Amino acid sequence: MLPSTMGSGVLPRIELVDADTLTGVNGVYAQANDTIYLSRSFVETASDDALRHVVTEELGHGIDARINSQR
Repeated sequence: MLPSTMGSGVLPRIELVDADTLTGVNGVYAQANDTIYLSRSFVETASDDALRHVVTEELGHGIDARINSQR
């Protein structure tokens, strides 16, 4: 289980939020504050593979945002 917030400055911060906040998706990356938001209910019920998939996808968005902001 992930803590409700994580972040070290090297990787995006991760926060758990209510599912209604994400309007139908399990996770999103917000470039404005370098944060990945995950649905709390998804994290509590998802398989390890499903959770890894969503976190990896959102980390990819974070990496993309960092690379493209340096252009």
